[in-house]
Amino acid sequence: MRTVLALMDRNRKLFFKDKGMLFTSMITPVILIVLYATFLAKVFRDSFTAAIPDMITISDKLINGTVAAQLTASLMAVSCITVTFCVNLTMVQDKANGTRKDFNVAPVSKEKIYLGYFLSTVANSVMVNTLAFVLCLGYLLKMGWYLNAADVLWVLFDMILLVLFGSTLSSIISFPLTTQGQLSAVGTIVSAGYGFICGAYMPISNFGSGLQKALSYLPSTYATSLIKNHMLHGVFRELERKNYPDEMVEAIRDTLDCNPVFHGNVVSVNQMIGIMMGSIAVFGIIYYVVTLLSAGEGIALIVNRLTLRLFRRGSDCGLLFGLSCLRNGKVLLGIIGVGKRRDREARQNHDADRKDGQKTKLLTHCRLPPYFQRAWCRPSWKTGTP
Repeated sequence: MRTVLALMDRNRKLFFKDKGMLFTSMITPVILIVLYATFLAKVFRDSFTAAIPDMITISDKLINGTVAAQLTASLMAVSCITVTFCVNLTMVQDKANGTRKDFNVAPVSKEKIYLGYFLSTVANSVMVNTLAFVLCLGYLLKMGWYLNAADVLWVLFDMILLVLFGSTLSSIISFPLTTQGQLSAVGTIVSAGYGFICGAYMPISNFGSGLQKALSYLPSTYATSLIKNHMLHGVFRELERKNYPDEMVEAIRDTLDCNPVFHGNVVSVNQMIGIMMGSIAVFGIIYYVVTLLSAGEGIALIVNRLTLRLFRRGSDCGLLFGLSCLRNGKVLLGIIGVGKRRDREARQNHDADRKDGQKTKLLTHCRLPPYFQRAWCRPSWKTGTP
């Protein structure tokens, strides 16, 4: 763990040392909030007032507070993802300037190296987005403040979730890149397209039904809706306190994407949190698998690393699966069946335990096509003939 923390601290210091990258990351939230307030405030205001019946009057302060909360939620939803691509530049820089060659000959596993990149990306992204969050709170204070302490803490929790989601996504996408130009191109594409895909620039409720259904399969949709729910919670509480019709409040929720729908069912806030955590776990596993493949260990070692061990002390039976590669391109699959074991008798009589817990092996060989030989049997795992 000390090695990982040292690598993370090294990457974090490189981020602060690069003044251009640091300034760009810090100035991005300021530019976004100015652009959002200048160009998107009117769009959000029109979207909000469209859900209000003509016979009902709402104060300008409440309307401005609602628009500001929606604007800041959209800004945080985009910033938490796009900033991670800018912060993750260290991993690509090490490949471009040859620093990774020094790491490759060092007595440090590649899993620890890439984990250090990931943790430094999370730490630096949290720092930058915390600055953005402080600016957003100042903008809300000016336009209309309806949040309480619990709402602020929930938004901070959402920010951490989105940063973790963005860090895993950027790590996977940035992993095969070898030049800064490639990462800049990817960052430009993500910055330009993500805001539309996640519903930050324009509510998904304004899109066509087909596009809404397609976007309902993306976790980014629920990430934006999650932070909108917590950022607008104080506004909805104020609307309910002033006894506005429940139908109108629900219509506003639907218009502002606070009630996302998946196959005709409204997704709750807890379900959104579960979706984000599941997405982070899935992307994290993909990133881990990719790092193992890059180390030349192949799928065989991954299966061995993720070996399923059902045998436990005192249990009736168990299975142990193993997979290894041979020089002639064959895959050796070993299935070891373990019979019943009686621990008490095993301690008293070792010979009786050996008879009672006799192990049997079933080995099967199969010839793989050349493509799978290259993918499954890396040079470091050509261990010999059977």
